[in-house]
Order: sequence, then structure tokens, then C-alpha cells
Amino acid sequence: MTKQLFLRSMLVALGLSAVLAIASIYAAGDVAQRLLLTTVFAAVACGLMLPHAPRESGAPLDLLQRTVLGFVLVAFALGTLAVWDVDLVLAGGSDELVLLWLVVGVPALGVAYPGLRSRRRADRSCALAERLAFLGAVAAVTASVVAAVLLGSGGMGMGTPILIGLSGVGGALAAAASAVGRRGPSSERFTPPPPATAVDRAIGAVGVLAALGWSACATLAVTLEQLARQTGTPGAAGVWPLAIGCAGLALPCAIWCALGLSRVSGLARFLRHLAAGAALMLGVLATSVAALAALDHDTIIRTSGVIELMSALAVVTMCSLVAAAVMMRLHRGRAVVADPIESIDWTCPRCAARARIGTGEHSCAGCGLAVVIHFRDDRCPACAYDLRGQPAGAAQCPECGRARQLPVV
Repeated sequence: MTKQLFLRSMLVALGLSAVLAIASIYAAGDVAQRLLLTTVFAAVACGLMLPHAPRESGAPLDLLQRTVLGFVLVAFALGTLAVWDVDLVLAGGSDELVLLWLVVGVPALGVAYPGLRSRRRADRSCALAERLAFLGAVAAVTASVVAAVLLGSGGMGMGTPILIGLSGVGGALAAAASAVGRRGPSSERFTPPPPATAVDRAIGAVGVLAALGWSACATLAVTLEQLARQTGTPGAAGVWPLAIGCAGLALPCAIWCALGLSRVSGLARFLRHLAAGAALMLGVLATSVAALAALDHDTIIRTSGVIELMSALAVVTMCSLVAAAVMMRLHRGRAVVADPIESIDWTCPRCAARARIGTGEHSCAGCGLAVVIHFRDDRCPACAYDLRGQPAGAAQCPECGRARQLPVV
């Protein structure tokens, strides 16, 4: 399936949608309306799959393309089943599974997508984080679907499968971000990330284990709560503090390791410490509140001002995290020492004579070897934007507007 095929399919679906839309206006039944929705879904699905479709027939698909195309195809199939009221062995039917796929599947795809894109690079320093993001997202979606199928016979709603899936997605995100702290040596020559320190590697290991504990404990707690509602047995009040404690530990570890990729220097680098520290304090307070709530000490929680302090810490964490992300974006490229570069220190490869030569043609004073020097920016040194696909005469970076170094004609 190529981009041309998806475009033709989209045109056909849009044409059928126009015809069926007119037919549904005059038709008394709902068959035309269902056909209309089906063709609209088909057109939307083709549009979503188009960016990841291969350009040529028979071209191999990488894991990112297979994941996105498969995700959209499953979403189209579920939407079609819901439109035609096809009953499935689930709690509530196909409509509930569509809701589950959107609420859990879309965030799971969002977690796996950066890791899958990173797999395309030659630099494999963050291979562990990429693997955890993809496998964690797949496990979260699988667990939520399995929970929906198992609960179908009981006639229960989709709250439990959704909570199980979202806890798995959160754990996958925290584990992948923490695994960044255990990155290997980078093979990137232009803008390599800072190497991981021993502290980063230790915090990354703790974060990965805490994230896995978060997903496992939250899944257990939600499952026990569901069983308690069905059987009338005591719930899982004692498991929730453990799950929240694991989340409160995984979150600051993930923030610390993810912001370790920043090349920001100076006072702004302390945003990493501020965001991780505020998240750690928030996790400690949230765990304490959950433990007090499990012991029926709600009065202490309401009168101690802990909720207000937690809200303030959440604001500090989010603001410092966003500020750190913005600073990382501003400092993504290398500092430009000379702009433009007009000369270089050159050593003749024949006689080893050294000279300072400018652009254009130069002849070695020692042996007469001629050399022609030209410079061209294939990647912007200010923002690291890839300029290799730009027109030959493009004089500026389309991302940041910096003047591009081009050969002197």
C-alpha cells in the first residue's frame, strides 16, 4: 500500500460520502446514514495513514509505520462495528471498545511514537528507553482489552479497563523517561547529548523499577476494587498507598533523567533540580495523604493544609518542567563561533606545511598542491534543523531564520 493508493482511496471515499450525504437527506431509513459514516471513517483513516505510507510499492515498513498503520486500521474497524451496531463479547458492546481504544490507545500511541521515531536514527544510545516505551504501551493496551473481555460477562462498565490501561501508559512513560538516564555512549557527532553520570544511571534504575511497581500495584488495586464491588468483599484500600508511593518515586526520577539530555548551562540548569525536587515532595505528600485516607483520617487531611501545599507543588513542578523543556529547545544546537566562516587552519597532506587559507582556490606554498575550499551548512548550528533537503539557493534556516553558510560562487 503506497501513498498514491491511499490518496486514491481517500478520493473514492470522499466521493461516496458526498453521494451518500445527499441520499441520507432524502432517505427515510438509517442505512444511508450508516454508509455515510462508514465512508467518512474510511476517508479519515486514509488521511491519517497517508504520512506513514511507503512511497513505492513493495518498500519495507519499519516498526513505526507498521504500528501507526495497524493502529488506524483497528480504529477504523472498531468505528465501523459501532456504526453498524455489531455486538461483541464486551461490557456494553462495540461502543465501549471504541471508547477504550480512544481513551487508552491514543495515549499509548503517544508514548510509543517518540521512541519509534528515535529508532530510525543511527544513534542507539537511548535504545533501552525506546524499547520500554514501545513494549510498555503495547502491554497497557493489551491489559485494558483483556480486562474488558473478562468483565464482559459480568455486565460491568469500562471504568476498570480504562484505569488499568491508563496506569500502564503512565508507567510506560515514566519507565521510558527514567531509562534515558541509563543511556549509552552517543554516536551523534553534531549535537551529542551529555553523557550519563553515575548518579543518572542509579536514578534511572530506581525510576524504571518504581514505574513498573506503579503499573503493577495500580492494576492490582483497580482489579481488587472491581472484585469488591462484584462480590461485596473488602476493597484494596491498603494497595493504593503503595501504588501512589511508586508513582511518586517514579515521577521525579523520570523528570531528572529526561532533563539530563539538556545542554543548558548556567542558572537555567537548576530547573532540572527544581522540577525533580518539587515532584519528589509532591509524591511524598500524595503517599501520606493516601495512607491517611486508607486509615480513615480524612479530618487530618482537610484541616492540615496538605491539599493546598500539594497543589502549589504541582504548579511548581509543571511550570519548571515546561520552562526546562523550552530552554532545551532554545539550546538544541551548538553555539556559533564564527558566522560566516571565511578561513581555516590548513595542513597540506603532501608536505605538512601549515597555513591559514580562505575560501576559494589556494595553492600550497611548500609543494604547490592546489585545493578548493567551500563551506555549506547541512544542519543549522543554531537550532540543529536538517538543511540537506532545502533548495540549493536557500539562504536561511526555515526553522530559526539564521543565515545559512553557502559556497562562494
